[in-house]
Amino acid sequence: MHQNLNFKTDIVPFLIATIGEFIALHYWLTYMDLGNLLLANLLLWVGFGIERGSVAVWVKKVYRPKEGITGTNVPVWQQILGWGFITFTEILIWIVWYYSIDRLGYMGSTAILYGLMLIQHSAELGLVKRKNIFSHTLDLKTHFFTLMEVLGAVGWIYYHQQGDNHWAMLCLLIGLSIEHIIEGSSLKPENVERVSPPPSVP
Repeated sequence: MHQNLNFKTDIVPFLIATIGEFIALHYWLTYMDLGNLLLANLLLWVGFGIERGSVAVWVKKVYRPKEGITGTNVPVWQQILGWGFITFTEILIWIVWYYSIDRLGYMGSTAILYGLMLIQHSAELGLVKRKNIFSHTLDLKTHFFTLMEVLGAVGWIYYHQQGDNHWAMLCLLIGLSIEHIIEGSSLKPENVERVSPPPSVP
């Protein structure tokens, strides 16, 4: 049964995630262009940490209880390691994409970003839903929000290289917003409905 979104529990975490990632990517690109790789990627770690942290809290406080799970047997260090690894792989994806643009052009670099991000998003969904990390690679919804993020990134880098930062930031923000909205809806627990009591025996 469809349930209306709750602003505090469903919207706020993904607003925080979107803003955190947006700011981090914006300044990451700025410092990558300046050749300051250390600061650029440190900022990306901070921004993605905010994004992953908000989602992790949402999973613990909202997602798991809706599944009927109020606790977890997974040690905290393993949870941190899992989220940390997912963050590390996404940072690597953005770095690979950045350096592939000059070598492969927009078409080649876009194909690389799309393929890698599709696997990344499938892994994120699999981690939360406790499924195989490749289980969502054929899901049309996953393909769609991955495409939206990638198209936003292409517009972002194109306008950035043209010196039009306003359009660049707008493209990035729109792409990330659509991605997080749809991916957030994909993280909703499946088949969580009230169980009707058995009929009374006359």
